[in-house]
Amino acid sequence: MRSGTSTIVSIDPQGTVVNHNAIYMCWICGNRAFPFSSMREEALWEKMPWTIESLAGYIVLQMASEKYICLYGGEDLDWIRSFTNTAKVVAKATQIPLELLYVGKSNPRRKVVKINNVIMVEKLNHTMPDLILIWHFWDRCESMWHSKKQHGQSVGNDPIMKEIKSILSFDKSDQGWAMISRGGTIEMAKAKGNTILKSLNQFKK
Repeated sequence: MRSGTSTIVSIDPQGTVVNHNAIYMCWICGNRAFPFSSMREEALWEKMPWTIESLAGYIVLQMASEKYICLYGGEDLDWIRSFTNTAKVVAKATQIPLELLYVGKSNPRRKVVKINNVIMVEKLNHTMPDLILIWHFWDRCESMWHSKKQHGQSVGNDPIMKEIKSILSFDKSDQGWAMISRGGTIEMAKAKGNTILKSLNQFKK
């Protein structure tokens, strides 16, 4: 069951409802969200910048913060091979410490398992070998969307929702996509597969 179809009602010691649905903040922040009230949820968002760490959580935190992190997905294996190999060539030429991580699709199935295996065998980059981790990444994205939405935010007035919408829209297509950011910074570049691959191929320009 995805977080978007579940509900957790949070009640204070006096029995007063303090959050009609705290499941999203539970997914995003875990125990840091205690006591799971709406006020706590808003306070956490005020302190949470839009970075690749806030999007991917502990998955990216395991990588060195000073490195450039690239998350990418899709089910086009030919594009994945072309993109990862090109990205590594560009990173070497520009002396950028780059780590690539394949995050698959929001509903990972056999094709994603096959791609994961190919990536590992051909040593293209990092993967999430456990499909639960891939599911968790996408569920975190959706939880961030719903958490913002239930506090009255929209794509028109909230930049984080705009970014999340772009990522979720990428997932609706089988085409590849990628986003690149330096750990710990709010600067981020993202695009659909052909666009970002073209940019890498023309990096000298």
